[in-house]
Amino acid sequence: MAVTQRVRVVVGVALAVAGFLFLFFSTRNAAQLTTQAQTGQNYTSTWEATKLITVDSAGGWNNVGILRNVPIGVAEWQVDARAAIGGAQLFTETWRTPTSSEIVYNPADQTLTGSGFNSADWIFANHIGIFGDTPDGGRVRYKFQSPSVLNPGYKYTKDNAKVGGNAIQCRSNSDSNCLMPRGSYGWEVYHALGNLGSDRGRISASGLMMPAKWIITGTIY
Repeated sequence: MAVTQRVRVVVGVALAVAGFLFLFFSTRNAAQLTTQAQTGQNYTSTWEATKLITVDSAGGWNNVGILRNVPIGVAEWQVDARAAIGGAQLFTETWRTPTSSEIVYNPADQTLTGSGFNSADWIFANHIGIFGDTPDGGRVRYKFQSPSVLNPGYKYTKDNAKVGGNAIQCRSNSDSNCLMPRGSYGWEVYHALGNLGSDRGRISASGLMMPAKWIITGTIY
């Protein structure tokens, strides 16, 4: 092979190697810069409740009637994340419970039923006193509803009992009977005694329906 040809081959190989190294390191550096930019990005996320778990129950009293649509917790969140500088949308997510169909506790056979209900996905408890004329057979109904069911102007008065809030419903027989949340995803029907000198009332029904699993879907922009 002539000297000139050898030089051309060596130069060609050198240029090929140099091109490969340039491409490799530039690609790697670009990936590193992108990763650093992503991991170093400050952002703010807004969580908005778009569905609530509500409870219907009359407690154990036959002359109270069914108290309805009392929220005990969030069933679905919409998450919106935006860059702290400039406000560009970075990602959105939806967090929801494993089912959004009505779940019913029936004291007659002490079971929970509902379309898509899987007991492994929930932490739950139900307690209710049952009499022969308890409304709806004492069934407790858990529903999944829009936050529009909330009534921020709700007020109730029975003698010395004064009630206000958007997560409580009350009804009178001889005393006040109120269904309200207790703790996270818990609830009770509280029956006040007519004698306010007494240090106790009566809880005729109570329960808990807490999600132990969340389904998450989202989009990265």
